[in-house]
Amino acid sequence: MLENKNAPVLLVTSPEHMFRAIRTFEKAGCKQVSGEAAFAEVIDPQALEKELPESSGKTIWRYNLWNYWIYEIIVLREYAAIVYYYCKGWI
Repeated sequence: MLENKNAPVLLVTSPEHMFRAIRTFEKAGCKQVSGEAAFAEVIDPQALEKELPESSGKTIWRYNLWNYWIYEIIVLREYAAIVYYYCKGWI
């Protein structure tokens, strides 16, 4: 895709995907690869308590539990993708 492999490349992608994306471009021969993480909007637990005044600590615990499970799924999925890319020789 790139005619000049020495041209600087800036990747904007999700934080968990950054390592794999940069390594893929480096494997393709690009010399100057850097990245900038694009974050999704996160709900602050204190703001959630203000929006749900009747909420107790259990409600906040429940929402945080789901958030942390999502993080674990994202990390495991990315580790699996890194292993797959490595086995295919893409990184």
